[in-house]
Amino acid sequence: MVVDSSGNGNTGTVSGATWTALGKVNGALVFDGVNDRVQIPNSASLVSASSQITVAAWVYLTDISSDWITVV
Repeated sequence: MVVDSSGNGNTGTVSGATWTALGKVNGALVFDGVNDRVQIPNSASLVSASSQITVAAWVYLTDISSDWITVV
C-alpha cells in the first residue's frame, strides 16, 4: 500500500514492486521493469479542470542498457 500524503485519500495498491529502506525519504519502491506498478483508484480529487497535471518522481536508475526507459 502507498499512502497519499496530500490528505485526499488516494491510497495506491502496489503490484510487483518491492520496498527498500534506501529511498530518498522513508524508503522507496523498487521496480524491475516487468509489470510493476502502483494503481490508484479513480477519484474526483485527481480530475484536473484544465486537463493538465504535473507528475513528479525521484528516480534512481540502476540499469540504462535498454533503448527505451519509461518512468511514467
